[in-house]
Amino acid sequence: MTSRVLRSPSSIRAWTILSLSLAKSTNLGHSSSLSNVAEHIRLLWLTMHVSMNFKFYARGHPSISSIHPTTLELTRDTGLSKNGDCIIAVGCSVGLIDLPEPVKNALSSGACRARLTLKIDVHQFAVEGRGAQGLTLSHPTDIVIRKSGFISDRTLMVHADRAAADIPRSFVELLQDPRRKVLVELVAEI
Repeated sequence: MTSRVLRSPSSIRAWTILSLSLAKSTNLGHSSSLSNVAEHIRLLWLTMHVSMNFKFYARGHPSISSIHPTTLELTRDTGLSKNGDCIIAVGCSVGLIDLPEPVKNALSSGACRARLTLKIDVHQFAVEGRGAQGLTLSHPTDIVIRKSGFISDRTLMVHADRAAADIPRSFVELLQDPRRKVLVELVAEI
């Protein structure tokens, strides 16, 4: 498991521009009006970009059908019945409760965009969605991505662009092999 917080060059540049412009207006004896400061902060906000990356592993399972039209799920559980048509990977090394706090904080913001990418060898599948206020990210075993806005302790992201049924069948075949190790990469951006 790894996690890291990256700041894009544009956000560093924005902080530098803001601090230099505020220092310049103050040092030259100009009175920085509240509206000028507010404009500097607005410009900074528009250019700032923070990205958090967290990786973990899961495995395939022969019973993965990946046919659910509105959700997809990864679980720490190692078994899977035929009824679990949204489950796309088992044996996860983490549950939602195990995510790093900075990632949880980002995801529980309405401004967060999130992407979960599954990688098997050279093949990959990605789903994008949003964080939301009210996400608790507290479930010990399940990680659920939803096309809807429904929130529970199992929800990682909402308003996703894809669900289990949208995974290409060739990728599902790879997910049905229990020997396959799946690298899962979660990126949360604010």
